[in-house]
Amino acid sequence: MWFERFDIIAIVLSKGHLPSTWWRFEPTFVDVGIFIGTIGFFFVLFLLYARTFPVIAQAEVKTILKSSGEFYKKRREQGIPTKPEIIVTDSSAINGRSDNNLNG
Repeated sequence: MWFERFDIIAIVLSKGHLPSTWWRFEPTFVDVGIFIGTIGFFFVLFLLYARTFPVIAQAEVKTILKSSGEFYKKRREQGIPTKPEIIVTDSSAINGRSDNNLNG
């Protein structure tokens, strides 16, 4: 209780009451160092978290599940393809001699 009253009085008396006596805050090297250190500490913790629990793309998970799932294993045993095949009907498109080639 005593300290709270002392704290209020000390803070009030340490500043001037006129706006002309106030000044703009100018950070010191210690202030800047603490700020940069805080940002660095956050990124270290973030990278440690990312290393422990990596971000996994949903497309990769779906590909792995398709290749290892029971439904797809049965289809593979029956000889039914699990991935769609890409069929090229015009061989000139492969060689780059197509009429609709946009590269010239």
